[in-house]
Amino acid sequence: MTQDPEHHVHLAAVKVDGPAQSVLVGLEVDGLVTDDDSGLVAVPSRVHQLCHVHFVRLVGELLREEGVGLLDRETPTGEVRGILARLRHSVEFHATRREWRAIAERVRGTLNELEGVARRLERGACPHSARTIRREAKALVVFAEVAVHGISTCPRRRTEWSGLWG
Repeated sequence: MTQDPEHHVHLAAVKVDGPAQSVLVGLEVDGLVTDDDSGLVAVPSRVHQLCHVHFVRLVGELLREEGVGLLDRETPTGEVRGILARLRHSVEFHATRREWRAIAERVRGTLNELEGVARRLERGACPHSARTIRREAKALVVFAEVAVHGISTCPRRRTEWSGLWG
């Protein structure tokens, strides 16, 4: 996806079979939202944000691999999904009002809440899921951290915002 100066999001390219980064050859990449594909991590960009939807899915898969049943997986994945949704909504709300401190506080709160989920998973014998949340937490809040510095990564219309960040 690309975003023009008017904050409209456009599909840059779709690539099936082959290195994912090849679709970005020749494009200037300012911000990149990925599912943590190793080929895309190598693409130089000013901002690299981990996709919230893919991350929640990954946590669910890791919990399954650690033997957590379907219904029991919904509690931690739902909690992570809610934490990230609150962050997105908070950034959208405060960025339009230029309330940078409120965004910074929400980022800190989000990281603390994700750490709390990781601690509970660790106590529940899900160390791999807990490690993944800890390892990726900072990549989940990049869009909010750059907003604190006045860098807009948020399209003006809500439908575009939701589509861009999952």
